[in-house]
Amino acid sequence: MKSFESMPIGAHKDEVALESEDLIPLLILETLAKSDRPMSVADTGKSLDLETAILQPHFETLEEQEYIQSSGS
Repeated sequence: MKSFESMPIGAHKDEVALESEDLIPLLILETLAKSDRPMSVADTGKSLDLETAILQPHFETLEEQEYIQSSGS
């Protein structure tokens, strides 16, 4: 039986981000899940090396769909 393990996203994040915007929400969720604290859109952008303007609509959609929740203002 085959078994699988996750690979570090850092090795492919630039390719993934450029090839398919559909995967950006997954990158966001993975980054937030790995963080030991809440992260802002800007913090996440720095971590993923992506512009805040690209990430913001994805954060809004993830929040609307209740995959993430915001805290603070």
